[in-house]
Amino acid sequence: MGSRFREGNGKSIKIWQHHWLPIKHPPLVTSPIIESMENATVDYLIDENTGKWDDEMLKGILIPVEVELAKKIPVPRSQTKDVLYWPFTTNGQYNCRFGYKFLKDLEMNSEVSTQPKLDKKFWRSIWSLKVLKKFKNLACQLVEVEAMAACRAVELGNELGIDCAIVEGDSKFVVKALRCKDNGLTPFAHLINDVSLFSDLFSELSYSHIRRDGNKVAHSLAKLALTDRVVLWMEDVPYRTLPFIQADLAAL
Repeated sequence: MGSRFREGNGKSIKIWQHHWLPIKHPPLVTSPIIESMENATVDYLIDENTGKWDDEMLKGILIPVEVELAKKIPVPRSQTKDVLYWPFTTNGQYNCRFGYKFLKDLEMNSEVSTQPKLDKKFWRSIWSLKVLKKFKNLACQLVEVEAMAACRAVELGNELGIDCAIVEGDSKFVVKALRCKDNGLTPFAHLINDVSLFSDLFSELSYSHIRRDGNKVAHSLAKLALTDRVVLWMEDVPYRTLPFIQADLAAL
């Protein structure tokens, strides 16, 4: 019920029958089933030439909100298998504690929807739990985003002909996975696998964990990425980030 497929080549994930969309519950496709495609798999939605989501196929099969959800899933560059994992733990493995919590959440949400006259104190306790869960979900999303950033950074470094590099990140989970080349059941394991493909092209590549307040340049660029299109600076920097770079240079 709570498990979900992590996208690999998409060949074993059925579009309408399996849980694969990046939403908590239920992660099933609700778009109308197309006749003769009842058992179609997710690889139908991927362009085999580019290895990316096929925009035309997505829009032809899924409703708009589900098209956007699907596009949030990174498609692996290597031909990896689809994997069933538990999305509510950091390591992707199911355990009884989190399974129990998952079922209690479903039960609580059901009770809340059918009992509108509960006292204010109880409602506040319910909403505080919901807010806490939102923060946990956001934290998981940020970890996956950092894994995506690390993958793109290593790929870009290779494209630019960089031979030696240090990849820094503020997520211990991601840095540990990068160092160990861990392909576990985590939601971002396929990204770690992609990084390992590029890492072999460097003569020297290392990974370093650094606290967020210790790398204000990266934090500034991350905030900039929320509002600007993808931009690459080679011999210049955005003016919003310049003060942090100057501060780092002054501290050397």
